[in-house]
Order: sequence, then structure tokens, then C-alpha cells
Amino acid sequence: MGNMGSAGNFGGMGNPGQALAPAGPAGGGAAPQRRITASQVTGILRQAQAFQAQGRYNDAIDLCEQILESGFDRPDARYFLGWLYQEQKRWDDAIRQFQMLLNDPEYALSCYYALGQCYRARGDLRTATVHFDEAVDRVNLDALTIEEADQLVQLCQEAAEAHRLLGEQEQALTIYNALLGFLRSRGWNDKVAQVELLLKQMQSAPPPAQPNTPPPSLQQQALQAAPGLSPEQPATPSIQDAATMMFSTPGVASAPPQPPAAPAGPAPAPASSAVSAAAGELPDWLTGILNEPAPSQPATNPAQPAPAGAAPAPVSPPAAPPPQPAAPAAPPQSPTAPNPPAPAPVSSASWLTDSPTRQVELQPPAPAPAPVPASQAVPVQSQMPASPAAPPTAAASASAPLTLEQLSPAAPPPPASTSAKDNVEELLSKIAGNTTRDESLQQVAGAVLASTASLPEGVRMQVVRSMQDIQRYIEHGLLNSAIDECLKVIEIAPQYLDVHQVLCEIYVRQGRIEQAITKYAILVDTYIANGRIDDAIATYRRILQLEPNNLTYRMRLINLLSSHGNKEDLLRERTQAAEAYLRLGYMDRALSELEQALQESPTSVPTRLNYALALQKLGRSQQAAAEYQRVLQVDPRNIVALVRWHLLMITGAAPAGRASALELLTRIRWQLRGQGQRHYEVVAREYTQALELQPNNADLHFSLGQIHQQAGYFDRAVAAYQQAARDSAVEVLARVSMAHCLLSQGKPEEAIQQLEQALQLVRRSPAAMDPTIWAARPREDDEEHQAPEVEISLLLAKAYRRAGKEEQMQAVLRRIKQMTTYQDEVASALAEISARQGDIDSALQEYAELARYYLSKRQGDNALNVLNEMVRLAPQDPRAHAELAEIYINRGQLEEGIAELRLLADIYERRNQRGEASEAMRRIADIYAEMGNNEEALTCYRRAVDLAPNDMGLLREVVAFCWRIGRTREATEYQTVVARYYFETHQVKEAVAALQQLIAIDRHNYEAYDMLGQTYQSVGEYEQASRVYKNLARVKPDSTIARERLAALQALRSGQ
Repeated sequence: MGNMGSAGNFGGMGNPGQALAPAGPAGGGAAPQRRITASQVTGILRQAQAFQAQGRYNDAIDLCEQILESGFDRPDARYFLGWLYQEQKRWDDAIRQFQMLLNDPEYALSCYYALGQCYRARGDLRTATVHFDEAVDRVNLDALTIEEADQLVQLCQEAAEAHRLLGEQEQALTIYNALLGFLRSRGWNDKVAQVELLLKQMQSAPPPAQPNTPPPSLQQQALQAAPGLSPEQPATPSIQDAATMMFSTPGVASAPPQPPAAPAGPAPAPASSAVSAAAGELPDWLTGILNEPAPSQPATNPAQPAPAGAAPAPVSPPAAPPPQPAAPAAPPQSPTAPNPPAPAPVSSASWLTDSPTRQVELQPPAPAPAPVPASQAVPVQSQMPASPAAPPTAAASASAPLTLEQLSPAAPPPPASTSAKDNVEELLSKIAGNTTRDESLQQVAGAVLASTASLPEGVRMQVVRSMQDIQRYIEHGLLNSAIDECLKVIEIAPQYLDVHQVLCEIYVRQGRIEQAITKYAILVDTYIANGRIDDAIATYRRILQLEPNNLTYRMRLINLLSSHGNKEDLLRERTQAAEAYLRLGYMDRALSELEQALQESPTSVPTRLNYALALQKLGRSQQAAAEYQRVLQVDPRNIVALVRWHLLMITGAAPAGRASALELLTRIRWQLRGQGQRHYEVVAREYTQALELQPNNADLHFSLGQIHQQAGYFDRAVAAYQQAARDSAVEVLARVSMAHCLLSQGKPEEAIQQLEQALQLVRRSPAAMDPTIWAARPREDDEEHQAPEVEISLLLAKAYRRAGKEEQMQAVLRRIKQMTTYQDEVASALAEISARQGDIDSALQEYAELARYYLSKRQGDNALNVLNEMVRLAPQDPRAHAELAEIYINRGQLEEGIAELRLLADIYERRNQRGEASEAMRRIADIYAEMGNNEEALTCYRRAVDLAPNDMGLLREVVAFCWRIGRTREATEYQTVVARYYFETHQVKEAVAALQQLIAIDRHNYEAYDMLGQTYQSVGEYEQASRVYKNLARVKPDSTIARERLAALQALRSGQ
């Protein structure tokens, strides 16, 4: 079958130009002039269409020959002439015309096919097979769609049949086998069956007579059959600018064939909003023409009839029906602005089996056309009606795009017979408007003037006027007239490239996307030739906006960016090209593009995601998983990477342990919270599609249930868990998760059934539930990891409580408490039960244990909640206040801690537990001392001493505090109490130390000297005692106590 990938056209005039209409009001019955001008070409072609529709083939041929003899070598006219020859069985003449178009990239494929038909009709089967084979080789299989498969099958069938008639059975089999291989690679099984049937019929049937092949259709024109014609009767063909085959080609964007439309009347024009939304990077004045709304036009302006054979003068909508507009002028054959191909129309017949007349935009002119009433607005579209149509009403004009006319103070345009004094400057000032106009409109007008600045003065005036007319036509929906005016501008100023953009956008408005794309492609080449690289890049992007999956133009843009663009643009285009390859199933090509993109930007997350997907579809799952992990290193929250990696894990493509898969599933659920909820549908669809391939995969069912549960779709989650529970490996997990969903739905009885079964499974075989798998399972917010039996029992107790079964709940909780040190929900639940039963002490005991458990786990908030509940149950119980004070102080909430300590001191004092009360006050004093509040600290210390006067440790702490803050009197006072206590209780060492410290604080405390001397004397330390009294005598010379004590000591020493 050859490569079947070169550019070409097949099946007729596929990409026509603008729709054609008869030159005169009656459709053209008069003989045309011998020499015609460029502006008359389109009208002559319309007249030829009318003759062909009436069966006047010779007259139609004469008109087409006049066009070519006048020097207008238009491919569309030549192709139509060849087809007319073919219809008249003038095989040699048809062959000559088709052969002249074999080098035309737009018509080559169609002409090879037509030549095959002509040679077959002449009986030259050998030459026919050569042309049929060439047509087959030129089909672009890369961009072929399933809608076009029937046409490819018919083409191959004719080529194979020609070989069979020559006795070349092997060549015919080769064509069918190649076709079958292509269809199988695309997965089009119904087409495969069709071709296999054709192959069997060819192999079993005797050589048939020469087939009578119908003529090729006019490829991709906007066609409309004439009303009143029978199926056998030809309709009026539309000759347009160029042809493009319906298959996608590297040089021409493709559009899928669509069913033929009913021949009732002109179809409505495409909505302009879709076009303007994809306006691309166009000049400001062009977006002004195509996108800005126009104010309402008065409907009372008189109509100005247009001269025959010329474009109508742009006027406001008349009150009476205007004359039918003349045919648009044909463009000159200029290298800077060749005629663009048109897109596939709304009504598109097969390019292989139908006549070109089935794709004509025009209806034949009626014998006696009746004028349309002025009150009836008939939209003027790309299809010209046979009867005169009223222009849009004022209401319709209000929503039309902005026109240059509206920028001028005067509504009507200057007449064609403008006097010489109306020079370019005056015309430009009229277009620019005055200062009262909207500023944005003036900017648009200024842009138009700037875009024509490089034109010669005489040409510039004509171009500006034509642009004014173009905007007026667009305003009133006269798109064909706007096209004519664009072609006129191209004829007089081919170097003025901006008008080509206007023409392309008008094509887009008419729905002729493919013709616009081809025109844009020609414009790109002109931009590149002129060194306008940025404009070429912008135009390529506009093409890709119109046809995102056109890989040919995207690759051209990539090549252009690689030599002239920046890296960001190049990366974006490579990524989009790869995405298109992925959508079309070209994994190897996608992989190649993505590898190049990654070399240029290794950290691009979208690029690496697409690269991983391409690897995955190629079966290189381990590499794909590694790429997803790299994505998550850059973007840990990327839901796409998480889901695809998880699916690789659980489907066996990139196997990992079930525990790892569950941990990843937990991350996915976390990303589906809050704003991530918007990803639910996409994520659920991924798992559902995976289940279509592996319907018995329990991990897939469980994961899908988790996704549904996270999104709150509990019924769907329960259904998924029921499927997962059939596999013993995940049965426990599935039943526990199912119970959570049932509890959320308010169905505790059903949840109890699931939990009891899960508990039985765990108790029957504790080793059946792998601890690592259980620890990795996704958990709800209020769950904490524990052993499987403990967690299931806790959930079962909750279900019992929801169902009102208090006894069963209490039994389950006590069993848990006996077998584990777990103290959380068990103690809480038991405490609640005890409180309800009036056993406050038991409740406080459970709460106290629970609080200590929380504190040991560093769960301070939970501990505070429990302690506050204890205070609520028993406000005078000191345990809760002590713990609360400790938590507040550790958290730095000192005021709250002090308040709790004061309450605690009061409680202890009322209970006559003065030591504990003193300790609380001392703690308060210590806090105040650390805060630097010395007065409050001293007050609290005094209160503590009052409560525990014999607490020597407290007294020593108070003495040290008083000495540190310079309160010597208070320090002496409290140190005296300490010293006297130790002296009176005969604690010699402590007394000596306390008395020495007292003397150090107050050297004139004579009583301290006496008590210290007596203490030494009591233990026989006469020397030490004598030294103390001597010091007392020095401090107080008149001290009688010192003299008496020294004399007594002397006597004692003499007696010894």
C-alpha cells in the first residue's frame, strides 16, 4: 500500500473558496463575454454551476474554458472542467486537465483517483492501476479518522479490483492485507470485518465485468443539493478556491466528514462567539473588526443598488428588499496570497461515491424568484439564496461586530465617485473619527491606518476604503461580500498581509475552518520569507487553536521555535504535541517528543507526567512508576501521579506490597479533602476504568470504595466494599470500612453485623491480619492505630452505643481494658457509663486514668477536655485542678495555672490539708518570683508559711528569696524562726548552720550568739563556745551574758 502518508487531495474539490452565485438576478442565462476580468471569475464560475445543474454541460464547459483561456489558471476551475469532461465521457480531455494538477499538493490525490477512473473507462486498466496505487499511497494514514475509514476502504477496493481485472491477484491481496493491518492497528473491528468480507468475496467470485464507478465528489466544499431535484438529478456544484482531501494531511488540516444536510435552505452561520474566543494573537484592528460589538444601525436608510458584476456598495439595511449582491471577485494568482482551501462543511458527502454536485453551497436560481418581504430577515451566510434576501434588521445589527464605518462621524461611506479633493488624509481622518468617539474605537482605527502606512498613497486610499467596506459587510453578516472585498484588496495590494488575516477569520466565521487553516499556512510561509518570525509563530498558534490535533503544523511550530523561539514556548509546544500523539495512539512519537522536552526542562511536572503515561501505555510500567515518583518528589500533592502510581501498584503492572499501596491510598484520600474534592469524579473514573480490565481485583474494589467514602458517597462505597470482601486477603479491611460507612448513614445494626464478622475473623486467626497492612490502612480522623482486635472492638462498642445497647457496649469495653493497656475511648466510655449510673468516684477514677494516658502520649488538648469534665462532675476534687494547673504552667499559660493553684489551695484548706495548701501557695509564689512580681511572691510565701509554719524547707526558701530581693528584716525574721526551731529541737548540726546564717544576716542579733554558744557547749565544744562569746563581747562590750558565759566555760574547763 506504500507509505500512504504523503500530502494530497482525494475525491474532488475538497477545499473550495467562497460560495458562488449566479452573476445576475436570474441566475445567468446570457452568454458570457469572451474576455473576462479577475472580478468576474467567481461570477462566471457560479453561472457555470447553474448551467451544470440545469443539465447544460456544454455551456458550463464553455464558461470554464473561457476562464482558463483568459489567463486565470485557477486549480478549482481546472478541476471542475476536468470533472465536467469526465461526466460527458470526454476521457482524453478530462485526463489532460487532471494531469495538469498532479503537482498541486491540494489536488494531487483527487486527480490520481480521477485519472484512474478515466483510464479504466477507456479500457487502459494497466495505467488505471498505476494511478489508483498512487492515490492509495498518498493517503495520510497518520491522521485518518474512523469516519473516513469507509472512504479509504472504497478507494482500496477499487484499486484491488483493477488489479484483479488484470489478473494480478497477488497485488490485490497485498492491498487488502495492508488495509487490514492498518485497520487492526487502529482497533476498528467493524471495518476489519467489512474488509475481510470483501477479501473473501474477491477470492471466491469469478472475474466481474468492469465496474461503473460514480464520479468523485467535490471534496470538502460547503454543499447543498438543489431543492426539487431527484436523487439522480445533479445539483449545482460550487467551484471554490482550492481542494483539500478529507483525510488529514501534513500540510492541510483535516476535518471529519459529516452527514449531508437536507436541501431545505441555507444553514445558519457558525456562532461568532466561538471564533472570537479563539482569536489568537491578531492585530488590534483585526480584533476590532471581528470581535467588538456594533451599535444599532437605523433601518430607514435608503438602499443603493449595486452595479451588475461588481460588489454592492456598503449601505445600511434598506427598508425595501435590495437587489441580490453580485458574485465576489476572484483573487489574482499572486504568490503572496494564493487561494486558501475551505474546511469541511456542515453538509459533506463522501469524497469517493458522490457527485461533486452533492456538495454545492448554492441552490439553482428559481425561474421566477419572488422577493422576500422587507419585514422578514433572512440571514446572509456562506450559502447565497436563490431569491433576494433582506438584510439584517436593526436589532440584528446591534449585535454585529464593530465596523470601521462606525468610527467615522458620517454613517454612509464616501461614494465611488468621490471628487479628487477627497485625498487620503481626508479619508483617514473620517475613519479615525473625532474626539467624541470611544477611545478604544479610535485605537482600532489608528491601528488600521498604521497597518497601511507602507502602501503607496494611491493604493493606500483604495485599501482603506475597502477595509471600511469589509467591516460594514461583516456588521450586516454579508460575509461573502466581505470575502469579495478582501480578494479585491489582495489583487490591488498583495503585499498587504493583514487583509489575509481578515480573510482567514471570515472563513472561520463561516465554519470553513480547513480553508482558513490552509490560508493561514500560506501566510506563515510569507511571514517567514519576509523575516517576520514572531508573526509566523503567532499564526501557527492560531492554526492550532482552530485544530489542536494537527500534528503537522505543531511540528512545524516546534521546528520554528527551536531555531527562533524561547525555551518555555518550545517546551509547551513539545508537551502539547506529545499530548496529541498520546490521544491519537502514537506512543513512540509521544515518547520521543517528551524525552526531548525533559532534556530541556527536567523539572516540568506536566511533561514528566505525560512521559510516564507514554511509558505506561508502552508496557514499561516499572519505568513509569519511577517517573511518577520523581513527579512526587517535586510536587508531593500531585493527585495525577499519586493515582496512576497507585494503580500500577495494585494492578500488578508495577507490584509493591499491599502495605505500601495502602499508604499511598491514604495520601490520595488526603488530597481529596477540602478543595481536592473537585478531583473526585476524575479519580473515581480512573479506578472504574481499571476495574473494567480487572473486574475481580479486590484491591481495586477496596480503593474505589475508599474514594467514594472520602467523597461522602456511602452507598457506592458500600457496594465497592461488598465486592472487595469476597477476597479473604482484604475482607477484614473491607468490612471495617463498610461499617464506617453504615455508621455515617445512621445504620448501626448493619454496621454491628459487619464488625462482628470482622472481629470473628481476627479472633479466629490473629495471624491472618498482617500488622503492617493493618497499620497502613486508611483511617478516619478520629481513629488511632491499635491492634486489629482493639480497633474493631472500639468501633463495635460505638455501634452498640448508637444502637442503644448499653450492656453490650460496656461488656466490650471491659474486655478491651482487661486485654490491653489502651486507655483512650475505653476509659472515656466507661467513665460516661459510671457517671450515668451515679458512681462519681468510679467515673473520676476512669477519667483520671484517661487524663494520665493522654499526658503520657503528649495529647494535652485531650487531657484538658477530660480534666474539665472531671471538674464538671466534682468541682471540689483536687486531682483535676492539680493536673490542670500543671498543664497550663507547662504550656506557659501562667495566669490560668495560678488560678487553678489558688482553687486547689482553697480546696485543701477547706479539707484541713494545710500542708498541701501550703505547697500550692508556694508554687504560686515561685511563679510570681520567676515573673519578677516580688510583692505578690512575698505575699504568697507568707501565706504558705502561715499554713505550714514548721516547714523548714519552705522557711529557708523564703529567707533566700527575702535576702535576694533586699528584704533583710523579713529574712532575719524567718531565719530566726528556723534557728530557734532547730535549737529547741536539739538538732545540733542544723542549729549551728541556721545560727551562723542568722549571725551573717544580722551581726547584732545577740540572742543568736548566745544560742550558738549554748549549742557548742551542749556538745562539749568549749573552745568553739568561748570563741562565740568572745565575739559577742567584742560586738557588745557591756554584755553581761558574754562575761557570765565565759566564766562558766572557764570553770568547766578547770574542772576537767
